[in-house]
Amino acid sequence: MSDEGHLIAGRYRLVEKIGRGGMGTVWRAEDELLGRQVAVKQLYVSPHLAEDELTTLHERTRREARSAARITHPNVVVVHDVVDHYGLPCIVMEYVPSTTLADLLKNGARVAPDEAARIGRGMIAALRAAHAAGVLHRDVKPGNVLLGPEGRVVLTDFGIAMATGTSTLTKTGEVVGSIDYIAPERVRGRKPGPASDLWALGATLYQAVEGRPPFRKATAIETGYAIAVDPLDPPQQAGALGPLIERLLAKEPELRPSAEETERALRLPAAEAETTSLSTPPLDATMNLSTRREPGAATGGTTSTTSNASPNPPTTSTPYSHTAHTPSTPHTPSAPNAQHTPSTPYPSDPRLPHHPRARGTPRAPGTRRAPGTRRAPGTSPGSSTPRPRPRRSPRRRRP
Repeated sequence: MSDEGHLIAGRYRLVEKIGRGGMGTVWRAEDELLGRQVAVKQLYVSPHLAEDELTTLHERTRREARSAARITHPNVVVVHDVVDHYGLPCIVMEYVPSTTLADLLKNGARVAPDEAARIGRGMIAALRAAHAAGVLHRDVKPGNVLLGPEGRVVLTDFGIAMATGTSTLTKTGEVVGSIDYIAPERVRGRKPGPASDLWALGATLYQAVEGRPPFRKATAIETGYAIAVDPLDPPQQAGALGPLIERLLAKEPELRPSAEETERALRLPAAEAETTSLSTPPLDATMNLSTRREPGAATGGTTSTTSNASPNPPTTSTPYSHTAHTPSTPHTPSAPNAQHTPSTPYPSDPRLPHHPRARGTPRAPGTRRAPGTRRAPGTSPGSSTPRPRPRRSPRRRRP
């Protein structure tokens, strides 16, 4: 690649090298025509390619870049141009000042499940936009996830892996690309589809919460075999994300959730974390909502609780009045085995069991007994209290 300060395609001046990997070198550059900063990525090309293979590679790169340029989404890096420099294809993209998720996960580092869900939501939004445009990513991995300012999550390098033909290409026995994130159907030689990108998303989320890829082994061949055959070790640090990650990493594409299901599932963990403090109100707030203000109480301020009781405690429920009928008597939950008081007026028949003048209930002074009813035993007319019974002297036995 040209050194710093060189001009690419008579327009893009290289400023500084900002990344290097198995697929190429990335530069921050200045677009002198439009006066903006861009990222220029020169793809790696094997020196052993024949002339016709190199021509095919260039055509494929342009085709894939044009496809990626159709995607317009905040979570997708915009592709501006494809140029040649010294016979090598260069892709000119939007420059996003950022770090990568791969940098964040170096040396087995992990992120919290809610943060992984937030990053995953940005990734799945980008994938949905790409799949709707008919574009597969084919190389979803932490190194292609940019974490920009203000929490922006951006997916980059759409279609580039397939364009260069290096995602599974082998040179001197070494796999060039991202074997840890290649779906089982691709390892088996089948054609990739949208579900392949979702498997790679699951592998990325697995590493984010566990600190390691799900099937990594000592060599690339062993890793590929494990991806195709070995059962998944369920994630232990994923929390609410665990079931979703396991479904995304299913061996068969048809068993994986759709992009829409995945996006809905990724909303939940972060939403639960954000609303935990709101789901359970404070104790005082609960008591204030359940405390009833008594008549005559002050209207200013908040209702007092037990710890700040007023000198005049609230009036508790009283027995049913004999002089005035109250249609609805408040129910006292603290009284054990309390008889329920109906909320509707009593019927006029005093012989019913719940009538205030049921048998054995004294009548209020000055009131008349209803026709057809009898006075309670041991009471006198016009009296509300039982009549005292005369004391009888013991009978003497005759000698």
